[in-house]
Amino acid sequence: IARHLLAGVPHGTYAECFADPERDPVWQTMWANRPKVEDGMFAVGTEPGFGLVLDEGMIRKYRAS
Repeated sequence: IARHLLAGVPHGTYAECFADPERDPVWQTMWANRPKVEDGMFAVGTEPGFGLVLDEGMIRKYRAS
């Protein structure tokens, strides 16, 4: 959500992202189409909505019964 909000305002600055697998291993497996972080930045996708797709396998693995 922050990516889209910051991209839509002229003075948007920072979005927090924990892309380091040692810092946040869940982030690495949560997204089927994980945004790539390059040079400390990641692009806003052109897909409808927020453009992020949850990984169904990860959901099945960690869901509460």
